[in-house]
Amino acid sequence: EVVKKCNDLKVLVDVSHASDFTARDAIQASVKPVIASHSGCRNLVRQPRNLPDWLIREIANTGGIVCVPYVKKFLGHYTIAEHVSYIADLVGVKHVGIGSDLDGATLVPSVHDVSDWSRVVELDLQGMGVDQADIDLILGGNLERILNEA
Repeated sequence: EVVKKCNDLKVLVDVSHASDFTARDAIQASVKPVIASHSGCRNLVRQPRNLPDWLIREIANTGGIVCVPYVKKFLGHYTIAEHVSYIADLVGVKHVGIGSDLDGATLVPSVHDVSDWSRVVELDLQGMGVDQADIDLILGGNLERILNEA
């Protein structure tokens, strides 16, 4: 009922703090795209907040996106760009973005505050050979699309 009410009120359903099975239930109940606003890839880093591949696919199937955070414990020894690339390879670049968990989180060394977000990710993605159009989607275009659809 809550998910359906969120859809009616044009409120995004965010599953980043939900358990895997609660997230699945929310995804199944939603008729709008679902997001994970700050979750990494569990296949890269075994952390409960990170999402397993099957759940990343479920979110993508709604038209939604998974936003990778700047939090060390979610990224492990990987970069934000490596998590982004993993998700893009798994479900496509239209289903990945960047997010955060700035409320008391320990950020990766190259990110001190929100002013560093885009610069760090853009440089890392460029270094991996990602083209500018895809970088623009990752850095905000995908989230803008989701907001418009909601």
